[in-house]
Amino acid sequence: MILKTDTRGRVRVDRERRGAILEQFDRSAMSAAAFARLHGIKYTTFNYWLKARREKRGPGGVELVEAVVGAATGGLHVELPGGARLHVHDEASAGLAAALLRAL
Repeated sequence: MILKTDTRGRVRVDRERRGAILEQFDRSAMSAAAFARLHGIKYTTFNYWLKARREKRGPGGVELVEAVVGAATGGLHVELPGGARLHVHDEASAGLAAALLRAL
């Protein structure tokens, strides 16, 4: 996708599209510089987006979201940056999952 720029060459991206770009970066194995270059975004701008997202997420870079666990949900599904997934089927494995997430 080609991103629009203003007369000074700055990329103007709405919040939703910026979030999608950052999610795509999380799934990629690319450095921030290479990803920004590939997508036509100035590296300083891309770094600003990453910094703003880290600050929004808080300490540890983790964004907390509400989770509902029960028979109807089929367990707990956790998707980590980079695409790793964790699926907890029962209470016995919940402790192991918690230890794993704390270690990250």
